[in-house]
Amino acid sequence: MRDLVSQLANLNQTLEQRVAERTAKAVEQAKKLRLLSAQLSLAEEEERRRIAEMLHEDLQQLLVAARMQLAALCKTQDAGEREPIAREIADVLERSFKLTRSLSVELAPPVLYEHGLAAALEWLAAETGKNYNVKVTVEADSSANPEAADVRIFLFRAVRELLLNSVKHAVGSAVHVTMQHLRPDKLRVSVADDGPGFDPTSLDRQRTSSQTFGLLNIRARVISFRGEFLINSGPRAGSRITLSLPGRPAPQITSANGARRSRRRRLPNTRTAKPESLVS
Repeated sequence: MRDLVSQLANLNQTLEQRVAERTAKAVEQAKKLRLLSAQLSLAEEEERRRIAEMLHEDLQQLLVAARMQLAALCKTQDAGEREPIAREIADVLERSFKLTRSLSVELAPPVLYEHGLAAALEWLAAETGKNYNVKVTVEADSSANPEAADVRIFLFRAVRELLLNSVKHAVGSAVHVTMQHLRPDKLRVSVADDGPGFDPTSLDRQRTSSQTFGLLNIRARVISFRGEFLINSGPRAGSRITLSLPGRPAPQITSANGARRSRRRRLPNTRTAKPESLVS
């Protein structure tokens, strides 16, 4: 009886310890979730503010200038003065059109919805290289285009976030993006650079910054899709972020002449990745 009582006490203590550990883990996860939610709200508010400032400082000013020029055009009776005013109005309206088109493309790039994720990644690489003077290469299998629209949109925005991280923290480094079709219901996307790198184990320990928040948010979304988020990096060893998500490929996109676009899309000068162990 004494042995049984002792065993029961030990089991009870072990159970209480496990309950306490799981409770502490749940509390920590809830804390991280609240932090991510708060940071996400701040990021969304910052993006809304950026768009509002663009509309106010750029588009509205152009429209005000066009209205003033139009008022001047209505007042003048001199044919010689009317022509240059009309040209100025046309120029202002053209600049307004380019601004709104650029904003709409940035918010929802048509290439993603019309030509698939592989083409969208190539477009994103070209835009990033042009805007930030960085070399971005893409090796994307067009047959890996996921069928689910939410997966396509998430992967596109995740790659854009990872590219911006590389631009900010791996200054001067080339960036390489790959998209592979692993099996009928799984695809893998990775973004690699030769920058200074970082310690992946510090992701959950250090204070939240713009880089760590972006990675934490992407990891949370990948987990919500029941995928895998892997970081291969180290001090002065570059970085490779890999996202593996389930998802059946969409029907192959056909061109105007009916030909299927199923070939592997490759840009020149791609970098061969060194064999490294992945750290989750």
